[in-house]
Amino acid sequence: MKKKLYIILISIVFNQLFCFQISQKNKSKVSACEVKSNQLAPINHTPNLKDVAFNQSCDPVSAITNEGNIPGDQGAVSIRVQPKASQKMKIALIIEQNDTFLDEVIPSLVKNLDGFGQQRTGFDITISHNEVVHHKKDIEKWFKQGYQLIIFVSGQHDELIWRVYDASQATMLAGKKAKIAQLSKEQITDYLANELWTLLTGQESIFHTKIAFCKQYKHKNTILRDIYATNPCAYKPQLLVKGGKPLAPRWNKNEVNPLLLYSEITPKNIRLMSADMNGNRRIVSNWDGMNGWTSFASDGKAVVFCLSKSGNSQLYCHEYDELTHKINVTQVTHNSGNNISPTLRDNGDIIFCSDFETKYPQIYYYHADTKVFERIATDGYCASPSFCEKNHMIAYCKPINGVMQIFTYNIDTQEHKQLTFNEGSKDESCWSPQGQYLAYSVDLNSKSRIALFNMVTQESLYLTPETEYCVYPTWSSGHVMVSENINV
Repeated sequence: MKKKLYIILISIVFNQLFCFQISQKNKSKVSACEVKSNQLAPINHTPNLKDVAFNQSCDPVSAITNEGNIPGDQGAVSIRVQPKASQKMKIALIIEQNDTFLDEVIPSLVKNLDGFGQQRTGFDITISHNEVVHHKKDIEKWFKQGYQLIIFVSGQHDELIWRVYDASQATMLAGKKAKIAQLSKEQITDYLANELWTLLTGQESIFHTKIAFCKQYKHKNTILRDIYATNPCAYKPQLLVKGGKPLAPRWNKNEVNPLLLYSEITPKNIRLMSADMNGNRRIVSNWDGMNGWTSFASDGKAVVFCLSKSGNSQLYCHEYDELTHKINVTQVTHNSGNNISPTLRDNGDIIFCSDFETKYPQIYYYHADTKVFERIATDGYCASPSFCEKNHMIAYCKPINGVMQIFTYNIDTQEHKQLTFNEGSKDESCWSPQGQYLAYSVDLNSKSRIALFNMVTQESLYLTPETEYCVYPTWSSGHVMVSENINV
């Protein structure tokens, strides 16, 4: 009877929290912008363009990406930056009309485009102010100076327009127009960086993603933590959860209703909490023992989590059945060990950490179709797994000469590789959405900082400052906007 009641209650809680209906918004149609063969349409003259208004409750990137395109002269755009150490793409960024806000936006934009990850495959960007360009010959002079692309940016009142031209042909490749009255300068910078990065590299950018983490401090001889979220390219932390003892935050995968789920230590148990991007919190699961370590499928219809209500931590899966329209809660593990840090794949497979066989942490792969548990690592202490669906790699931590280092395991080739070799013990690694970067904490000299590792350049740098003690990083799977006015 108690087990049946438990299944019903946990179903209700997770169903209310995770089952969202994503409404489809009407998309504006944009008619073609005709440009004569010997003349360029200047920034301040964009005929037949339909304005794109940002909805306050809508993510700006989503709104812009689907609407407000300025069709280019060449149709589909194909621009790629190849990783050549001695070559950088020369770009001229021309500001024509400006309401002064671009004076702050553009330098930040250039810093983002030429920031971390661009040490070897970057751009050489020159900013030019108040230059009027009307004809092909105006573009050609830039091309003769070695510039491959020309980017025009115009900002006036609540409107932003950008366009990209191929300098060699003096033809427009792409462009967009948007209303920006409801956006901060940081959000405008992120929007432009996201659009231009995707166009220039053909890769999804990380400018609109967020890394959440716990910042630890002492208050009246008590260790407390706050949860912050920051842009991974520029450290500008925004407070989400104030006070308490939160740990192991995890993002859901709903870009319409982004939530951060985390465990919170209380005098009675470790309960599972959620916080939205306005800082509103609620209890998700409050059973005896430990509640936490959630992981979502991409469609949000299934989530795996940990409960220790019966003693050891076991994995449970909460899933919506489209055929029966019912919620199913299934216990996945039934062993004598502690099973934590799960990652749920879209096919139902689960990667997690457990000590049930060797009495010390190991990485396991649960095959949902055969119900078979496969041990990935066969030696040593291995913990904190994080799986990326894009590159099919598991990142995990393993001690080498007494220092925890980051390793990866490719589930296709079954190869292990050590990524980090430097001082400081690493923990809680997490992937960027496309698998280009890893974020993790580094504990060194009684300090803990969040670091980023570039999978292309194999280089790392610190995201958080040395003066802050930061742990438990988690990377959002898509675009996230954190409110400027958090309820704490």
